Amino acid sequence: MRTRYSNGIVIILILFFAIDGVMAQAKFSNKIYGKIVDSETGKPLFNVNVFLSNTTRGAASGPDGSYAIENIPPGSYQLIVSMIGYELLKIPVHFIKQKTFHKDIRLVPKILPGEEVEIIAEEPKEWKKNLNRFYVYFIGETENARKCKILNPEVLDFKINPDTGEFVAFTDSMLTIDNEALGYRLRIILEQFRFCHDSLYLVIYPLYSELPSNDEKQKDKWQKRRKETYEGSFRHFLSALARGKVQQEYFELYRRGGDLVTAEELNIIHNDTSAVLK
Repeated sequence: MRTRYSNGIVIILILFFAIDGVMAQAKFSNKIYGKIVDSETGKPLFNVNVFLSNTTRGAASGPDGSYAIENIPPGSYQLIVSMIGYELLKIPVHFIKQKTFHKDIRLVPKILPGEEVEIIAEEPKEWKKNLNRFYVYFIGETENARKCKILNPEVLDFKINPDTGEFVAFTDSMLTIDNEALGYRLRIILEQFRFCHDSLYLVIYPLYSELPSNDEKQKDKWQKRRKETYEGSFRHFLSALARGKVQQEYFELYRRGGDLVTAEELNIIHNDTSAVLK
């Protein structure tokens, strides 16, 4: 996922999960499976992270390198394969009709710099200051954002370009974030994160899971907040457009000149959108 600056990207990510969360209740026969090996030695790789970005579907490879992801809704995805010490692999996969897809994967080891590099440890106070800055840019300062927590902040490193002021965050590990406001855990591969002059550029690949609820009251509270966060969002609009429910769900669409798009025109847009999705 690529985006420019949005205060509270973790909250925005939850909106992408809303549709997948509903579809998680359904059963699908789509499946992708295979074996993951080192591209140079051919040896199986154990405990490799492999998942469909922006979904709850993921797995880890077994001792023999095998993996399998099942119950995949129809659609187009990016299969993400990640392991420390290897190049990140992104594979487009498409499930238009119910099918089982076999995909063996060869991960390429990262090439380490040949020259000697001097590493200077960042001062703890400076690192904490940069972590707080990262929280503001990445998670935001909303009420929901204040209930988000990075569980493994120690994997993050930061650097600032003294000439441009560009703020960069990076890690070789998956970043794990609990959103206690909405009841989700996000495991995120942070491929790029650069903030400069009120603009954020990042490339991320998230995997979602629901947090266990202590009781029905907590579960109901999360469901209510998820609905409130989702309703009126751009994700909600796209869903309503695809389902032909723009007006019924209280959205209005205007032309560039300011005129309201009519119901007949909305129906044409819906039909065109549905044709593309099929």
